Amino acid sequence: NLGRFLGLAFALPLLFFCAKGFVPKALAPRLVLLLVLGGGQGALGWYMVQSGLVDVPEVSHYRLAAHLSMALLLFSLVWWTALDLLTRAPRKPATLNHRIIVWSFLGVLALQIVYGAFVAGLDAGYAYGTWPDMEGQFVPDEAFAGNTLWQRLTYGQGTVQFIHRMLAYGVAVFAVIIALTFPQHLADKPARLLARALVFVVLGQVVLGILTLLQGVPVFLGTLHQGWAVILLGVTLTLLHRLRQP
Repeated sequence: NLGRFLGLAFALPLLFFCAKGFVPKALAPRLVLLLVLGGGQGALGWYMVQSGLVDVPEVSHYRLAAHLSMALLLFSLVWWTALDLLTRAPRKPATLNHRIIVWSFLGVLALQIVYGAFVAGLDAGYAYGTWPDMEGQFVPDEAFAGNTLWQRLTYGQGTVQFIHRMLAYGVAVFAVIIALTFPQHLADKPARLLARALVFVVLGQVVLGILTLLQGVPVFLGTLHQGWAVILLGVTLTLLHRLRQP
């Protein structure tokens, strides 16, 4: 029902503003794309739920990850559109190298979020509830077990939790590097502040992840951990937006 409400909350005002001629022609295709993606997200949600109505009442973790990824893609496009409408481009954009670094950070973050969905879908958070070790081991014995490379990387509880942990460390180190190096070379003050803020948001997410694990994955902390990932994604996109060419 929330999904249907979101669709109406977007579609009805869009039709009204288009009919009144308030929507610029250059913006209209993007808004229509957002509407189509919203409908696709609803269809993907149905496809995900269907996987839990066959033999085992549990949805496929692949479909869960796809559903979450589509939701975050939709969020990203809405957020970027809002930034386009609300902010001006910096007078002096960042270098291409700076933009490549942050785009690379976004790629690692996206992979980390997908593995977070795998952890949730496989209940992998319950498998190893200690930190910094995994029940006395750095790499659990069952990690990377499977017949194919795809199974080794995406199916076992120990595997996906281990990869999720390692990616979290990688994201944290990446953010610290950006925070320590970018502000010295960026002419745009908002971009400098965002580069510094990024590391604090990442460290907050790491702390939330550890607490969620140690507390036995309560629903409240698990939801907060996922919600904070969206905040982290928003900060990263805002930084990219400030680094863009006019």
